[in-house]
Amino acid sequence: MTRRTVVVPSRLVWHAERFQAAEENAQGLQILTPSQLAARLAGGFLEVASRDTCHALVRNALADLDLAELAKLREMPGAVKAICGTLAKVWDADLDLQALAAQATRIFDLARIEAYVRKHLPPGMMLQRELVFAAIERLTNTNCVLGSVAVRGFVFVAPCWRRLFLALAERVSVEWHSIESAKEHLAWGQNSNIRMTVKPKRTPRPSSVVCATPKHEVIEALRWARELIVSGRAQPHEIAIVASATEDWDDDFRVLVEDSQLPVHLIHGRSATSTFPGQQAGSLATVLLEGLSHDRVVRALRLLHNTPKLRTLPGDWYTDLSPDAPLLKLGHWQISLEKLAGDPERPDCRAILLPILDLLSKGAPAAQQVGEELLSGQARAIWRRALLDGPPQALMTTIGRLRIPDESDPNASIIWGSAQAVASAPRPFIRMLGLTSRHWPRQVREDALLPSHILDPALLEPSGITMQDRAYFAVLRDAANEIVYSRSRRDSEGRLLGASPLVPSEVVQVHLQRSRIPQHAFSESDRLLARREEFSETEAARSAVSCYRNWRSPKITAHDGLVNSGHPVIEAAITRAHSATSLRRMLTDPLGFVWAYALGWRPPSPLSEEEPLALDNLMYGTLVHELLRETTGSLESQVGFAAATPTQLESALAGAVRQIGFDWELTKPLPPSRLWQRTLIEAREIAFSALTWPLPKLKDQKTYVEIPFGGLGDQVNCPWDQNALVAIPGLDLKLRGKIDRLDLDATSTKARVIDYKTGRCPSEEPGLKNGQELQRCLYAVAVKALLAQVVVVEAALLYPGVEGNLFSLPDATIQTGELVRFLQLAEQLLRSGRCVFGTAAESRYNDLAFALPANADGVYFSQKGAARDALVGGLRSLWGEN
Repeated sequence: MTRRTVVVPSRLVWHAERFQAAEENAQGLQILTPSQLAARLAGGFLEVASRDTCHALVRNALADLDLAELAKLREMPGAVKAICGTLAKVWDADLDLQALAAQATRIFDLARIEAYVRKHLPPGMMLQRELVFAAIERLTNTNCVLGSVAVRGFVFVAPCWRRLFLALAERVSVEWHSIESAKEHLAWGQNSNIRMTVKPKRTPRPSSVVCATPKHEVIEALRWARELIVSGRAQPHEIAIVASATEDWDDDFRVLVEDSQLPVHLIHGRSATSTFPGQQAGSLATVLLEGLSHDRVVRALRLLHNTPKLRTLPGDWYTDLSPDAPLLKLGHWQISLEKLAGDPERPDCRAILLPILDLLSKGAPAAQQVGEELLSGQARAIWRRALLDGPPQALMTTIGRLRIPDESDPNASIIWGSAQAVASAPRPFIRMLGLTSRHWPRQVREDALLPSHILDPALLEPSGITMQDRAYFAVLRDAANEIVYSRSRRDSEGRLLGASPLVPSEVVQVHLQRSRIPQHAFSESDRLLARREEFSETEAARSAVSCYRNWRSPKITAHDGLVNSGHPVIEAAITRAHSATSLRRMLTDPLGFVWAYALGWRPPSPLSEEEPLALDNLMYGTLVHELLRETTGSLESQVGFAAATPTQLESALAGAVRQIGFDWELTKPLPPSRLWQRTLIEAREIAFSALTWPLPKLKDQKTYVEIPFGGLGDQVNCPWDQNALVAIPGLDLKLRGKIDRLDLDATSTKARVIDYKTGRCPSEEPGLKNGQELQRCLYAVAVKALLAQVVVVEAALLYPGVEGNLFSLPDATIQTGELVRFLQLAEQLLRSGRCVFGTAAESRYNDLAFALPANADGVYFSQKGAARDALVGGLRSLWGEN
């Protein structure tokens, strides 16, 4: 059996040669890259130092060595990657840093780092130059080890490998296969024993297209590939799509290829974050660097549920966590998990979760420990690679840049990659993307660490990037049967782009419109977009057209809220137990009521992941209400709220501020410490004003706070059955809720209901305030229904503070009767199927505005207003003037 060796520059050519060898049933053939060739010749199971090993050792060298110029790079993101990149260029260029060290301090630093790496390499690993030296020294048995050698796919050869090939040609037969376009870049081997086999140039059929954007270029490229395959002119393995550098198109390729279902192999690999292991690592990095939060922790641990550390954790452990709890600190999680542990029907997850949360709360310094303990398999490998590429503080960035090998077979797929990769194994059908003056050819950039004033660029990079781009362009062009030159008119940021000077001027450019109808669509969505008649017959298109026309009609239509009368879903929403909030929406926005309580739609959560600079109005109001509840309840249980002295009141309020402040710090996202303390002082002043407001005391007054009814609480001290629903007289509506404060006299015949308000105080009695202020009347109805002995109910709105006021209704009967009338109209409107938008929908604070047409305030409301007003009848008088 004759031994043969093929040397190839990349994995792409390796796959092609391996496939060809399998077809030919070749035996005794070994396919090697230059580094594998050197290791094979050097023997002793040697190998070239791996990328990860070099990164780790360079990082250690920066920490251990006392460097002159490069010491300042120790803590800079990307320093390790930059140094490794420069060293790789030095090794490729076959430069001896020790000999050059006297030229500049920076070269001296790099030489010291190189020596450190060489000294600390694991057994069996050698630097590239040393491995080549070792291989050349052991060429005696080359014929037995390699046999005849064929070299394929090289356009440029680094000087380090040139030395090995020249020495190898002195011992065995070396046949170099190339294309005529690359022959000039192989002049270094023409006067040696290397035998050149040069393929002649082909004359491809050229065409040139101009697209709108880089994304449009990808779309047109996939359409072109689909057309070649469907027409039978080419098979997938004969098609290549290339660019000088792939970064500007990678994201679009990843998304659109999945939509097209075409077999496309990404030569340079897939983005790590587009894979499940990458998502695991990325979600964990987000928690580590941005801090604990409800959403971040739940997402990360759900993705990691199959890892050894979390395998015993129940799959639904997070379902009982309060959706409103931000859980931004470790203490928040401890309290929340302790509450869940008190439920005997739920497993206690604290032993598993708390150590993990404690580790994650340590932040970036614990990155290495976090990866080793919580990740496994490929996710752990991604994490380790990211830590090698940059500091822990840059984990999210480094993970986002990582790529993992594409597992699809390039021999059965269209390939997408850089011109450098594809030029080593060109295909008959080539489409070049990004042929603009910026990308083809690219401009030479100096090395970041060894610029031209330190080291001659001709020594460091004998073949600059501009020369390489021109050469790869020529090789791809001259090896193809058909070639398409493609560029975009503008880049992704909208800048105009010029044409590349490499495109032959005689090739006519065809400008493609983004909205054109292609002969061959690349995916189902592209087909439907191109074939409008077909799309118009789909259910989605018919519904969209109907909605578009109805929204622009001055009439009220089904898309504006008209439904069948007596609809069971709406009927169920009406007969549910109502709060003041749901009845307010029923009165002021019937369509919003249906969305919220019949369909269950909810606005996006306003909960901020980060600690705010100030509490929003809702949170501030909740804080004041809790202070009032805690203070009043404490005094009532001791001396009685009505009998409390100012000193006792201040003491109870101070205790409430301390307790609630402590509880909130453990459970809620709060402003920074000083701002939070200032907020507590302001809330205390408002609460003190409300508690000391001059109200006439009832005889032997007893005060209750936050009193639930209708099953909304389990308060111990309550004057009625907390589970009892309240029927609103004259209506088929049930009521439930919580009353801020209730004062009763000794005989429970006289009652006073107070609803605290922390917003802006109105200048006059608000009444029903266009349907916004319902609490006084509703709570008066509830008190009369739940306490049969009550004769008189005084209902009041109290706006505490310096500019506050008390708006009291000594007898709420009149206003309650008016409210009942409007509720009857709203109930009839909903039951008859006239669920139209109301005045609350037009408010800038409408939390369901996302469900309305775009620019509803500018067009929709004014266009539909007259028809809406005619439809709602008497309910319009409640809303007042818009």
